[in-house]
Amino acid sequence: MSMSAGPEKRRDTLNEYGLSRLSLQAGIAIQEQENVKAISKAKRLIGFHLTKYFGGCSIMEGYGFWSHQGDEFEREYDDPQQEALLWINLMIMPDQLDQARACIKECGELLRERGFAPDLKRIHCELTVTEAHHITVGIGSVTHG
Repeated sequence: MSMSAGPEKRRDTLNEYGLSRLSLQAGIAIQEQENVKAISKAKRLIGFHLTKYFGGCSIMEGYGFWSHQGDEFEREYDDPQQEALLWINLMIMPDQLDQARACIKECGELLRERGFAPDLKRIHCELTVTEAHHITVGIGSVTHG
């Protein structure tokens, strides 16, 4: 699987805080892995795939908890579930949102095909408008776009 055309060169919009971006976060449930190398392979698979199209991402492993009634807005929920997951953070420009969502979906399909997430049906996504910048270490300037 591959995305058709990569993003075109663009000029970032600067404001008083830094570069305006969207933070697309995605939680992908994976099969519990006893082998640390297997988790590392899954993270590398996603990381290299997303970096190819967006220049970088971060991936953390952890656990997600949920209930089958979670979308019913109850006071209490029965039968909580736990699942291993990979949590992806991808910083994108607003015009890259559709491409980023498609690429996250491709990551899920790759994980399913390679046996890391054989039962994967949905990917939890969150989108936040954010200001991005870098803090420069060891140089007189404090921030750098």
